Amino acid sequence: MRQVMERDVVAVVTLKDINTLMIVMISVETVLVAIFMIAMVLQRDNGKILERR
Repeated sequence: MRQVMERDVVAVVTLKDINTLMIVMISVETVLVAIFMIAMVLQRDNGKILERR
């Protein structure tokens, strides 16, 4: 019985770790996408400024 309980606990812990990893990965992806979008907007603005000059 004890082995089964330990196995269940390990399974639950791994599931929680996977969930946290997924959340971290999604947050990192969103941050990268936001940085990429900001960089694109800044590049476009810089291009307009250069064209005006």
